[in-house]
Amino acid sequence: MLKIAYNNTDTIYKVLMKNKSESKGSRILTTILIILLLAAACLLLAFIVVFPLYKWASLSPAGYSITFIVLLTGFIAWRIAKKIISKRKNPSEKKMKNKKEEV
Repeated sequence: MLKIAYNNTDTIYKVLMKNKSESKGSRILTTILIILLLAAACLLLAFIVVFPLYKWASLSPAGYSITFIVLLTGFIAWRIAKKIISKRKNPSEKKMKNKKEEV
């Protein structure tokens, strides 16, 4: 029984290796096609994101600038608040680190 399984595995391996050596050109072509499709998908996604922002910035520069400044300020405030809350929540963590370093 093991001999039959070994022979079947060996045959499958030979078939796979034969297909790999014969289809080297098609594998390269498939790889190039996948790369081109991914590049096209990236360009489409970038267009979907950037074009409306470009139109908004060109039609209403003041509104776009104010919105950007408000969002940026809110993001920076959120990051600072998150840092303060995490330090206030675990003040013993710093003491524990100092004790570990002393030992």
